[in-house]
Amino acid sequence: MVESRLSGDERVVLSASPSQEAKRWKACPQVADVRIWPMPYEVIQQRMQFGAAVARTKLIELAPFSMQYGPVTALWRGRVLHMKGALTGPESATYFYQLCRIPERELDRLNVDPEMKAVYLRAKLDAGYWLGLIAAQQGNTRAAVDYLAQRTLKAAPGGPWTHGAA
Repeated sequence: MVESRLSGDERVVLSASPSQEAKRWKACPQVADVRIWPMPYEVIQQRMQFGAAVARTKLIELAPFSMQYGPVTALWRGRVLHMKGALTGPESATYFYQLCRIPERELDRLNVDPEMKAVYLRAKLDAGYWLGLIAAQQGNTRAAVDYLAQRTLKAAPGGPWTHGAA
């Protein structure tokens, strides 16, 4: 009913008939098979089954991106600039990643609780890995080896970046 009242720039398809869509796609010679994609339904099922555990895991994984380093969320900002190709300079991925690399003795001096320290250390590890990738991309082999071998693999054996850094 809502869909029938929309027109012009506001016209959108709010629902579709899977059977009719399957017939339409099967008529294309390049299409071998047509099925409903199960992933959205599997995700809903997993969320219902594992709700709180999944939410906690997501929160833990995203926490390093929300850590404040002065007035900025440095890991987030660095990641965005990295994806945009802004790798060096005063407002670059490298600059913001370096902000995340707080020495452990500094964290100890700040008397940060263990959960918060773990988040800062994860941000430091992530930043170190991405700094290694930037160094490798720029042909700086010595720095790339330092970041990937020492500050990633040695710092977190079997960690999240093991396969990428090896």
